[in-house]
Formats: sequence, C-alpha cells, structure tokens
Amino acid sequence: MAAWAGQTEAVKLLCDRKADIKAAAGDDMAAIHFASQKGHLEAVRVLLAAKAEANSLTRKGLTPLHMAVQGGHKDVCTLLIKKGANLLTKNKAGKTPVDLAKDESLGSCLKAAEAERRALIDSKKKSQTKESSEGQVDDKQETEAGGSDSAAQAEAIGPVENVGSTTGVKREGSSLSETVVEGEQKEERSASKERRKKSKVSLSHLDTEEAE
Repeated sequence: MAAWAGQTEAVKLLCDRKADIKAAAGDDMAAIHFASQKGHLEAVRVLLAAKAEANSLTRKGLTPLHMAVQGGHKDVCTLLIKKGANLLTKNKAGKTPVDLAKDESLGSCLKAAEAERRALIDSKKKSQTKESSEGQVDDKQETEAGGSDSAAQAEAIGPVENVGSTTGVKREGSSLSETVVEGEQKEERSASKERRKKSKVSLSHLDTEEAE
C-alpha cells in the first residue's frame, strides 16, 4: 500500500529490492493504478522507471491514465502520456480517458500532452532517417573516392608485365639464343673469307716462283 499512500521512498526501496510491482489486488489494480488514482506523481515516476506498465488494465478495463483523469491529476496524466499511456483505450463501459475528463481544461491538457508526445516521436524518426541517409551518402563517397584513387595509381604505374609467366621467359630466352647464334655464324663466315684470301695469296706466290 506504499504506492496508495504516496510513500515514495518505500516504493523506491521495494523497486530496488526487485519487489513484484505488477502484483495486483482482487480487482487487478496494481501499484501504479493506486499511485495514479491518488495523484502521487513521484511514486508514479519511480514505478514507471522500474518498468511498471503505463497501459495495464484492471478488471473494469481501467488504465492508470483513466485513474489519474478521474482524480483530476493533470501532472500525473501528462507524465503517463509521455511514457506511452494510450488516450484511446476504452474501459468496459466504452469510455476513453478523454471521455472521463471532468472539465474542458483537463481534456485540453490530455490532448496537448498527446500532441507533444507524437511530435517528439516524429522528430526522432526524422532524425534517425536523416542520419541513415547521411551515412549512406558518406559510404558511397568513400567507395567512389577509393575507386578513383585505385584508378589513378594504376595509371601512374602503367602496364605491369607478367614476370611470372613462363611464356615470356621462353620468348626472352629464344631471342637471346638467336642473337648469339647469329653472331657466331657471322664470325665463322668472316673467318672463312680470310682463310680463302690467304689461300689465294699462297697459291699466287707459288706460281710466281715456278715461273722464275
């Protein structure tokens, strides 16, 4: 009964000790229903922080917001709405919290609190969407920049020869061998010409001696 009596410190102590804050009385009224009915704002705040259900129902279909509206507790109503209490929930008699408002000012307070909550939700959604879009743009720009850098590096380096290719090695080897062979053949032809010249000179000399 700490919630019903507004004993906030006792409520906090029970929450800290993991007491079952959802335990209900015979008519399914939980601690948050009692605190809301009596207008104990801080007790309601502590219970909500401990994960009490803002839309829990009694046997008559009453939510904590129904209870706060019936008691005319605007501050509790505003807190409950900010924490997700539903203005459209109907009790067993078919009444929403707005229907139970005793005066127009309380009804206006409920609607204003709901409008503020929805505006906050919309703002968060837009912010998340914007951050997501900006993140996608940044990723795209980084990818494009990386591709441009790679292309620039490839262009600066120029074509890369396939050093590991056995075909290239064989071709290079063949060219070298052919060059050596051609050189040797030229030397042999040159030497052969020299030998023939010397042979002709020797024969000519012999012919001259015989003639004398």
